[in-house]
Amino acid sequence: MKGLLYKDGYLTWKYGKSILLFTLIWMVMMVWTDSLFWGIFPFLFAVMNTRMTFSYDEQTKWNSFLVTMPVSRKQMAEEKYLLVFLNIAAIAVLEIMIGLAAALFSKEVWLTADTLLILGTGIGAAFLYSAIELPMIFRLGVERSRIWLFGMTILVFALVGGGAAITQSAFLSESGMVQNEGAFYTAIVSVLAVGIAAYVISLFISARIMESKEF
Repeated sequence: MKGLLYKDGYLTWKYGKSILLFTLIWMVMMVWTDSLFWGIFPFLFAVMNTRMTFSYDEQTKWNSFLVTMPVSRKQMAEEKYLLVFLNIAAIAVLEIMIGLAAALFSKEVWLTADTLLILGTGIGAAFLYSAIELPMIFRLGVERSRIWLFGMTILVFALVGGGAAITQSAFLSESGMVQNEGAFYTAIVSVLAVGIAAYVISLFISARIMESKEF
């Protein structure tokens, strides 16, 4: 699996530089405007990076070669899920670093309720989106699932972004103070828990798909 991760990591870096640039721009806009919208969507780009590796695999018929190697089909699925996890973690670290740099420059407190809301909903949305996307790609392929993924992208992030905006207006004052800490943090943890649970279940589904798929 380590070799597969190296291969996809190289592809992610080679073909994902433009996505990385857009991600950094959106993160700067998040700090500049203090908007949830700009903070949540970079996590979508993390998932899009993984989709490019699927496209490469299809174009080169990589999986037809890989099944002849000492790698199980379950490991083939697990590697993609690990790649998504690492991409999401990288975006989270980048957002934290940019937020800390902005806080040092402006001499303001960085770890605010808004920050936790952005990170929590962004990570939860990315896991939930991936939980739906990955089994679909494993089953149908990138090209056949493209139109469904486009609609799903809009739906998932509209729901999560809208929910985050509602949570912000319901539980945060204009100064950013939490008005109901229990309900506020429960909402964030719930989004994370649902996303992670769906992601784990999705892994088992994708592994089953790969085990029965013909190449």
